[in-house]
Amino acid sequence: MGFADYYFNKNQDFIRHIEEPPKGLLRFITVIPAYLEDGIFLTLQSLKDTFLPEGCLEVIIVVNYSETDSDENKGINNKIYFELIEWSKENSSNELTFYPLLAADLPKKHAGVGLARKIGMDEALWRFNSMNDPEGLILSLDADSLIDSNYFQSVAKSMSVNPKSGGCILHFEHPLEGTVYSEMVYNAILQYELHLRYYKHILKFTGFPYVNYTIGSCFGVKADFYAQQGGMNRRQAGEDFYFLNKLFPHKEFVEITDTCVHPSPRPSLRVPFGTGASVSKMITHNESLFLTYSPLAFFDLKDFLSNIERLYYYNQQQLRNEFERWPAPVKEYLQLNRFLEKHEEIRSNSGSVDAFIKRFYNWFDGFKVVKFLNLAHEKFYKKLTVEQAIVSFLQSINYKGKEKNVDEYLELFRELDRKKLFIG
Repeated sequence: MGFADYYFNKNQDFIRHIEEPPKGLLRFITVIPAYLEDGIFLTLQSLKDTFLPEGCLEVIIVVNYSETDSDENKGINNKIYFELIEWSKENSSNELTFYPLLAADLPKKHAGVGLARKIGMDEALWRFNSMNDPEGLILSLDADSLIDSNYFQSVAKSMSVNPKSGGCILHFEHPLEGTVYSEMVYNAILQYELHLRYYKHILKFTGFPYVNYTIGSCFGVKADFYAQQGGMNRRQAGEDFYFLNKLFPHKEFVEITDTCVHPSPRPSLRVPFGTGASVSKMITHNESLFLTYSPLAFFDLKDFLSNIERLYYYNQQQLRNEFERWPAPVKEYLQLNRFLEKHEEIRSNSGSVDAFIKRFYNWFDGFKVVKFLNLAHEKFYKKLTVEQAIVSFLQSINYKGKEKNVDEYLELFRELDRKKLFIG
């Protein structure tokens, strides 16, 4: 019996791709979705060039395409798949084995990066389950990302000293210069990465408890925790955001900052949001500045979240009185989401204040935070350039550092993340 048998009994549509058993004590499996990725060999070489920890490691590459893809795109993907087979034969070893999988003609309704990532992660789970190893780590990487040479060693060290964690989040830094992309692309990724880091730090300032980056190329999850939480979703965009935000409330994730993933800054129109889409939008509209959320909306959120503990003790009338005191964007969002009724449901199912807080944040999760921010900016606030937002935020908390340009602000936030520190 394996620890995840129940998962596969529930997911009867799982198709096993790899018949070969692990070559030794399997520790990590890295999963990479790939679609029209002729540059994936740079990523695989980056993995091959790492210093390896004890045990054996595997890399699963899921070449995928939809049933509605053009014959040309299907042909390109098939060609890459066969090239990957040959490359894997030449470059695999007992310590690090590469397994290309072909997920062809996926249903139009679900085809995309979420399903491709799920196919690979489920395959990884199957392999750990066959060994009955719930502690096996499934790492997620993208086909256009490069890694530092200590990637695997750093992950092994961090997970060994944090045995109760559910997984890990790895430090990332996009390339900001070079000859591969235009100056516009490098400027766009600078702005976008700064937005991501600003968002993390100001969200921490609000008191929201689950503050981590949610980037598909920069996380790992333990096999048993992956199964317990129902596995990866099949979303065609934002699968990493939804998956990780579902996991964060249940177990701690280790931040690993002594190694680095370098995601590509390339523009992409394959999905409607995320890194590639944001860069593409800026270039298409010839925009040099990225617009982000105003600090005012986060201050409203902080005002609301500071009340959560005492809401456990409120009856409906006391809650209505408190409700009238909250900022207008908060009141409108909570009204739309029937918070008075939700409060009573959460409260009646909580035997303690700690249980109440946990249930509340299972409801008011990372996705609801984004929905609140979007509503606040549709009706109450204007978005700011990321530089304006950061300056406004730092001034409001009396930050003593000197004013900087966007490059310097990005380096400031990167350095804070490396040290696991927060502003404010």
